[in-house]
Amino acid sequence: MRIEVLFFAFVLGIWLLWAFILPLNEGPDENMRLQIAQFILKYGKLPTGDQKEIMDYTWGFTYAFRPILPQMLEALFIRIAMLFTGDAFALLFAARLVSVLSGVIFFWYVKALGDMLFERKSLRWVFLLLNVCLPQSSFLFTYLNCDSMALMASSMILYYLLKGMRDAFSIRTCIGLGISISVCVLSYYNAYGFLLTAVLIFAGCFWERVRQGERCKAEFWKKGLLVLGIVLFLSGWWFVRNYVLYDGDFLGLRTLTVIADAVRFVEETKGERIDIDGIDYNDPQVLAAIGTGKTDGVFQLESGGMRSFMKELRP
Repeated sequence: MRIEVLFFAFVLGIWLLWAFILPLNEGPDENMRLQIAQFILKYGKLPTGDQKEIMDYTWGFTYAFRPILPQMLEALFIRIAMLFTGDAFALLFAARLVSVLSGVIFFWYVKALGDMLFERKSLRWVFLLLNVCLPQSSFLFTYLNCDSMALMASSMILYYLLKGMRDAFSIRTCIGLGISISVCVLSYYNAYGFLLTAVLIFAGCFWERVRQGERCKAEFWKKGLLVLGIVLFLSGWWFVRNYVLYDGDFLGLRTLTVIADAVRFVEETKGERIDIDGIDYNDPQVLAAIGTGKTDGVFQLESGGMRSFMKELRP
């Protein structure tokens, strides 16, 4: 136990130091996340996505249309820090503590998963190291993003699913699963695959018990509705809000609308009709243009590092 505590302290120290020395916006889209937290802090309400102060005009969009639980907590952490200091970087560091805290919780659940999955201590350590010490995951726990909380929620979901397989989804486990799914729902769309995984495993466990002759259909519905009720209570408000604000677009995704508007704009101004479904993703002219490094305003390719890399790669 002592070595595990020391290892946790070491990892936490690395995350805190990294979060402290990392310049603003060195993490992808960090400033866009910070703008949302600052908006919440300034106005005391959630942004609707059409405010100019949270719009990034380089990319032409804002993350305010997507789940923003991390940014809500970041605003809270900044507010608490403002009781002690007004230093801009100190407030940024306070906001980054949300990601660090997500890493701490992720660490605990990964360790718990390893303890449940492996009898050999060496395999538990390998499992913990591979999940916690990968540079990609460690980096996520040091700057403002939604991925860190999504990763945390994913580990929680897997833990309660595995625990449910062992204790027949006790009420306590169902409550934990419902809370975990709710956090996942409010963190990042990219993690929603774990929601489907949770449904399939939950239903599959009861199906297997039925197949073996157990009478547990009533139990399945009772516990399933408990989990669903917790999820709707904790996270359903976000989709109701989106449905009201965005004319029925309960996910708050306007990508298809933006694409349609772009196609219509080109047709009106250039007289050309673009077939989105027929776009050639291996167009030599496009690849050659990317290889020149002139990719200002191109999503994921605009940074200096990516422009230099594209010049060397010449796709």
